[in-house]
Amino acid sequence: RSLKDAIEDFKNGPSTEPASEDISMDVDLCPKPEIVKVTHFPKENTDMISMKFGEGHLQPAYVIYVIDVSGSMGSSLPSLASGESEETGLTILDGVKYTIIVNVECMNKDDTLVLIKYSTEAQIIYEGNMTQSGKTDAKRIINSLKPENQTNIYKGIETALNHHKAKPTPNQLKYIFLLTDGEE
Repeated sequence: RSLKDAIEDFKNGPSTEPASEDISMDVDLCPKPEIVKVTHFPKENTDMISMKFGEGHLQPAYVIYVIDVSGSMGSSLPSLASGESEETGLTILDGVKYTIIVNVECMNKDDTLVLIKYSTEAQIIYEGNMTQSGKTDAKRIINSLKPENQTNIYKGIETALNHHKAKPTPNQLKYIFLLTDGEE
């Protein structure tokens, strides 16, 4: 099977065939996605697929990214294939920024994004809805992140949890993502 076939299968949604004689489901639990971007990494012989689910299919989200910007995030990004550091000119923080930006592009106008950066201290650096202008502002802030100081993961988590508790969002699902290399 080719990657193209796998993408087509995924785009077409779950199979209507029962998994076994005992299990049958005719409810569409997975909205059909739109392929936003396919990135090929020739050295690693790997493809990364970014997808977007159509508007109105999912409950709005309140997404908090807690981003480690400590000095160790300036280390070389490990190879996807070998896990070894290679001189690609990319840092771990570059990989984190790319990941967040791809997710921002997939967010809908009713979704809210919160960015918290942490190193020695933690700071909320962005909060807003993901309208086109909100996405532009968020991407500008994400791209401006630079490695600094030491790792204080507790401060990042504490800031996210306090913010999470303080913001009533009855119509949004809340998510917190901690992005770190786990190094000091």
